[in-house]
Amino acid sequence: MKKPSLFKKISDKDVNNIKYAIKEDKYWKVSENDKRYYFVIILSRGRTPSFRGRFVRVTGFKTVEADDRIAWFCRKYRVGIVDAKEKRLIGVLTWSAFKRLIQNGEKITELIKNQSLPPYINKKAATNIIRY
Repeated sequence: MKKPSLFKKISDKDVNNIKYAIKEDKYWKVSENDKRYYFVIILSRGRTPSFRGRFVRVTGFKTVEADDRIAWFCRKYRVGIVDAKEKRLIGVLTWSAFKRLIQNGEKITELIKNQSLPPYINKKAATNIIRY
């Protein structure tokens, strides 16, 4: 069986963590103080059209909607940020960016509230978010 390209770039421990999170339908709060935003694992590419963008399957919330500009970055096994109140995907992260930002949830929440969260966050962007 062919390995997904994401699994070639991360350690075996991280691969097992992703598979376990999918199996157990896990999701994580972005910030301890804010119960509106959650990190989830994306399970589909976001191709199915919806009224406000595209439908994307994720862990914990089953199906959420995403704007077309965010759905563009959706790939299986990437991490998404979901607004639980509106059931909308508001950002996409790589696994390495997620590992860096999981401890800095306050900065992510601040970016969301200022409406300055980029649609896609990779390892380099995560480092810049933490630094500033």
